[in-house]
Amino acid sequence: MILFRDGCAYRARALNWLREYGGRPSPEVMEFGTLDGILGCVAVGLGCTLMPRWIVHRSLYAEQLGVTKLPARIAYVPTVMIHHRDMPALAALNTLRDSIVECDVDINGIGLD
Repeated sequence: MILFRDGCAYRARALNWLREYGGRPSPEVMEFGTLDGILGCVAVGLGCTLMPRWIVHRSLYAEQLGVTKLPARIAYVPTVMIHHRDMPALAALNTLRDSIVECDVDINGIGLD
């Protein structure tokens, strides 16, 4: 697998998924710090990776990459907006939150997943 370094949510999901479905307990992993590095390696056939579909579709390598749909429990990463609990929310953050909630209806398109 070609993954980001430790700390990436997609890396953890990918490794857990491999273990769960009978993959080797310690799969060989190539680590990179950039999306272009990861997608470039996948594009030339060095391995596979997990990341949001919209990143792949907008990548320079989109024409060389195949996308396989994953089960929802693997594909959808819970994401939350975090703020200081005692501070009033800034108008810009409320606008961002509202636009994200509105876009959520596009979860099956290229937009969010």
